[in-house]
Amino acid sequence: MTDKGEVGYYQDQIKSIQQTFAKFDEAGTGRILVDRVPELLKELGRDPETGLRVQQLLRERDIDNGDTCTFEEAVQHLKNVEVQEYAGPGADQGGDKTVTPLTLMRRLDEYRKQCEEKGEYVEEKKARMKY
Repeated sequence: MTDKGEVGYYQDQIKSIQQTFAKFDEAGTGRILVDRVPELLKELGRDPETGLRVQQLLRERDIDNGDTCTFEEAVQHLKNVEVQEYAGPGADQGGDKTVTPLTLMRRLDEYRKQCEEKGEYVEEKKARMKY
């Protein structure tokens, strides 16, 4: 995949997430209830545990004491949770463990291809739905 292809793929995934977020933003305010974040992420193909962890982070780091979050807040906390899951235990101990969205997309695409080659189509679908 070329760099232009990766960027296009990433942009398509962001669009998909934004469209799903918009479904949950019934009032059109650009915010959704934090309580609905696990449901949102489940619809995006994420593990239910991931949704609960993102919801917990949103509550812990809530600055305005509200019960809603923006698209950007939800995506940032999702990224933090998934980077931590991908990096594994102790990822915050020394060394640069930063993973850019593009790097994460590449890794997911590589994993998806491996799963497809092995005939593990359920895992392949999960990797494809991650972003």
